[in-house]
Amino acid sequence: MKIKLTPKTKWLIWASALSSALIVTYIILHASCQQGKVDLSLNKEQINAVNMILENDTIPERAQLTAFNYISNVLSLTDAKVLKRFFDTFQHKDIKAIIPEYAFEVKSYFWLKEPRVFLEIIFWSLFGLMANLMYSVNIAGVFEKKKIYEHIGKIFYTPASTIIIYLSLYALVNSGSISLNGVGKSVIVLSFILGFFTRRTIVLLGKIKDLILPLGKDEPKKEKTNTDTGVNEIKGIIKIKGISDEMFEKNIEHAAVKITALEFDYTDVVNPDKEGMFYFDNIPNGNYKIEAELVINKIRYFEESTIELIDKEEAVEIVVNLKSEH
Repeated sequence: MKIKLTPKTKWLIWASALSSALIVTYIILHASCQQGKVDLSLNKEQINAVNMILENDTIPERAQLTAFNYISNVLSLTDAKVLKRFFDTFQHKDIKAIIPEYAFEVKSYFWLKEPRVFLEIIFWSLFGLMANLMYSVNIAGVFEKKKIYEHIGKIFYTPASTIIIYLSLYALVNSGSISLNGVGKSVIVLSFILGFFTRRTIVLLGKIKDLILPLGKDEPKKEKTNTDTGVNEIKGIIKIKGISDEMFEKNIEHAAVKITALEFDYTDVVNPDKEGMFYFDNIPNGNYKIEAELVINKIRYFEESTIELIDKEEAVEIVVNLKSEH
């Protein structure tokens, strides 16, 4: 007997296959290509140890050699010759002042120096995106086929958006000097977060745009309509009193749930699943009217309510109790 897969199951299989392919590609590239590098400074304890070595030995050359050996042991340097040049370049008295801010190039599994750091950003933003898509589809009561095209689009614009945000942030922080060297593993963490919360990433891009390209004095300000951000979700369930479970299961998928913005032009309609669950996402901030309707044996069941949505961190859960109009 052939098992018929639901669209949701097919999408999850496809997403799992793509995620597996990404992971395998990532591992192969890191295993076969040049070893990763990162600029790393000594921590407070290591700096104190170097200072003690330099202070306690009265012979500068011997003190520097001891410090050289110590740093070589605590850091996996990519090239010990660079450290040797460091001690040859600076005098004994200046090393204590310089070393707290000095970044040594050390070995790393990850590519954390330009230009390969951009590949790390692309991969980890995609890892975050795929984790989010699989999570959100799993918890969604209703799987909407039209969202598949949106998901595919995110695969293409999420890495680019993440890179642009990094370049923009470092340009702003470094007064126009763009460099990702020395950022360490935080680049991986932030790339994953930006990929996981893709919608918020797009909102952040808009805010960066306002900082870089503010309105001129003579340009009219855009009237605020609360439609610039779409970070809200609704998870709802329909319940009907006075009918049997059999009648509920037979008819509930024919119900219609409509959400309408009260302050601007926005409308969406969905149908619940067999359990009566429905789902809205990408909802802009604002006040909304929610209407649910179902006709069973010429009897109309209806419910209307209002809700306010403003940058909700989690999906808003609501219960719609349909009531007969007779």
